[in-house]
Amino acid sequence: IAAGDFWWTGKTVEFGKYARSVGADAYIAVPPIRGTTVDELVAFYTTASEVLPLFILSGSLGAAGVDAALGAVDVLLDKAPNAASRLLRLGIPDTFSDKYGTQDELLEYYGLQGPQIAQRIRESLNGAGAQVA
Repeated sequence: IAAGDFWWTGKTVEFGKYARSVGADAYIAVPPIRGTTVDELVAFYTTASEVLPLFILSGSLGAAGVDAALGAVDVLLDKAPNAASRLLRLGIPDTFSDKYGTQDELLEYYGLQGPQIAQRIRESLNGAGAQVA
């Protein structure tokens, strides 16, 4: 897995092609962080995903605002299946948990320990984890 930077779409695609040429199976694409709309995020990730499977880091979407970030993910899931065919959602549900315990226990419960995340990513890259919630 290769990781890029806050690049415009053309530079991100160029990096994705380079990453693929040196053996990367996927890459982390991070959009420009200022003034990005839902449509621009969707266009960025749709284009970037044509090169290699990619990872969307939710932290990188924060600058667009929560509504825009969530809106972009919803659009990618619903209307851009090629970009989101392997969208892997990792996180704690936005509901009151039926589980309590230490931070490590909760991370384990929600599948967010390092080995669990790595396994879900491997499954996704192999096509077994498409649109895992």
